[in-house]
Amino acid sequence: MPTQLINYELCLEHEIPQTTRADIQLLLTCSFDNYPSRSYYKQLPYQRLLAWSNDHLVAHLGIDYRMMSLSGIPICVVGGIDLCVHSFYRSHGIGSELLNRLEAFALRSNSDFIILFADDDRIYAKHGYQRADNPCRWLKINAHTTLGVAEEPIPDALMYKRIGAINWRSGVLDLMGYLY
Repeated sequence: MPTQLINYELCLEHEIPQTTRADIQLLLTCSFDNYPSRSYYKQLPYQRLLAWSNDHLVAHLGIDYRMMSLSGIPICVVGGIDLCVHSFYRSHGIGSELLNRLEAFALRSNSDFIILFADDDRIYAKHGYQRADNPCRWLKINAHTTLGVAEEPIPDALMYKRIGAINWRSGVLDLMGYLY
C-alpha cells in the first residue's frame, strides 16, 4: 500500500509543462491498450486533474467543459476523460478522490451533468453514475483529421451523473464536438 501523501492538482491544459505532458503520456499508454503515443486520445481536454506521490504522477483525469444537446434541449456538461491510476496505487481511493473533485468542479461550474464513456463502470456506479443508451452524435476525428459526423448508440459506454435541475431524457445526445 502506498504510504506517501497524495497531492492533487487541477491544471489548465495550456499551462501544463512538457515534462508533465510526458508523464501523462506514459501513464495513459501504460493504463490503456492501444493508446496513441501522446497525452490525449483525439483532442486535448480543457483541464486535467492530476495526482502526485512525491514527484511521480500516479493518476489522471481529463476534464471537458462544453454545451451539448439532449433531445434538443441545451445542457451544460462536464466530461470525464481517461481516468487512470498507476497499477501500484489502485484500490486506495485515488480514483474516487478524482471523481469527487470532478463533481465539485461540475457543481462550481453550474453544469447540468457529468458525462463520460466507460467500458468498466464499477467505480462510476459507486459514485452515482448511470448507464444511458441514447444515440449519440459526434464529430469523427482520426489521426488529426475530421472525417465527418457520426450518429449511433455507443452500447454499454455512455454514463451520466445529474448535477443540475434537468432530468436525463431519451433521444439523441448531440456532443456538439468530439467523442472523448
